[in-house]
Amino acid sequence: GDKRCLECNKLVSRTAWTVASNGKTCDDNNICTKNDQCMKGKCVGTPFSCKNCETGNGVGCQLKPDHCLINGKCYSKNQKHPDSQYSQCQVCKPSTSSSQWTALTGRACDDGQFCTFD
Repeated sequence: GDKRCLECNKLVSRTAWTVASNGKTCDDNNICTKNDQCMKGKCVGTPFSCKNCETGNGVGCQLKPDHCLINGKCYSKNQKHPDSQYSQCQVCKPSTSSSQWTALTGRACDDGQFCTFD
C-alpha cells in the first residue's frame, strides 16, 4: 500500500502496518491537487487548475503579484478596462484592489459625447 496511508494500529497488528481509514489527511506531493486524503489505502487529491495569473501551491490558487482577477478574468498591473467605455478611467491596480477596477481620478478623458465637457 501507499506508505502515506499506512499507520501503526496496535489493536489490529503489532507486527504489520495497517491501512489508514478513508478520509485521513495525507500529501500526494502533487501541487495540482488539493484536499488530499487516504482512500482505500492510497493518497489521492482533488485536481484543480489555476488561471494564468495564479500559482498553485497544493492548497489552492494564489494570485501572482502585480495581477488582478476581476470577474473571473486575469489582468496585469496597469492594464486598462477592456470595455472602451471605461478604458480611459479604470485600470488594474493591485495595490488598491486585486478584485475590482481602480478608478483613475483627476485624469482627462473623453466620454464620447459631443456636448459634454470631459
